[in-house]
Amino acid sequence: MMRRKLFYIVCGRCSGFCVMEGALMQKNTDWLAGESFLRENAKEMLPFINEYGHCTLEPDGLERYFEVLLTGIAAQQLPPESSAKIMEQLRHLAGNPVIPEKLLALTDETIATCGLSAIKITYMKEFARLVLDRTIDFTAFAEMTDAQIVKLLKKHTGR
Repeated sequence: MMRRKLFYIVCGRCSGFCVMEGALMQKNTDWLAGESFLRENAKEMLPFINEYGHCTLEPDGLERYFEVLLTGIAAQQLPPESSAKIMEQLRHLAGNPVIPEKLLALTDETIATCGLSAIKITYMKEFARLVLDRTIDFTAFAEMTDAQIVKLLKKHTGR
């Protein structure tokens, strides 16, 4: 496995700062190794590390990956509040989390009631098909670099 850069983020789950590896999806996360690295190499972070303690962030399960990336499509060129409302309405229609099968079962007209344009609906449905036929395979992300994941997603319309 290639070595990746570590960085600190504000963690919404533990209301503190957490060390994150630079990958979109990672197989194993060693938070203590990242914390140790920062203690040694980023002394300016020590007050935050000491105040907030060890990271308690847990990766989401594979079932959430589809919805996370779907949110990216919904959010394109929209304020965060608007895309959050759209996704809330989509979850109401398709379930929580939104999964490819349930999204594809909805008509375009039904999805449009959430506030999505026809082109975004097309992109979302195409993305769902690519996930179902395993052209986009979330289990493979753990073995891919960030650049490989981005390249895979960008070669398909709407990403």
